[in-house]
Amino acid sequence: MPDYKKLLDSIANKKTGPTIVERFFLPGIDKWTPGEVTTEWQLDDMLLGPTGLFGGYVAMVSDTMASHATYSLMEPHEWMATKSIKVDFKRPIQDDKIHAQAKATRSGDSIHVDIRYSRSDGEIAYIAAVEQIVRSIKNEAVIQHQWNKVE
Repeated sequence: MPDYKKLLDSIANKKTGPTIVERFFLPGIDKWTPGEVTTEWQLDDMLLGPTGLFGGYVAMVSDTMASHATYSLMEPHEWMATKSIKVDFKRPIQDDKIHAQAKATRSGDSIHVDIRYSRSDGEIAYIAAVEQIVRSIKNEAVIQHQWNKVE
């Protein structure tokens, strides 16, 4: 059975992360507590366009951050999927360090995650809202198959 807390500790300790995180320059996490994940990272120049950070990248980071926050509230026999992502762009981010904080709340088989992205000057640049669906999976083989894709 998956140990989501162990995975989060491993990512926070910079020991490992899912391959997709490294391949797409997604940030890891700096710290987590149940229902909350925070991180800070320096943008890679290739993600910046003439008007700032590429918006599709922000959606991808939001999905990853929401997954991490969701993992912190899940049980080993559960699996989740993203239902929706909404990002509001408030201010551009240029060549900057970004701080992100994701807060998750669970209600039954739904988890809502709010993510705030701040620039180095402290101004909020983006706000994301992500809805996750959590399902209990009784077949351990199905969970292990999915878990192997994460590890």
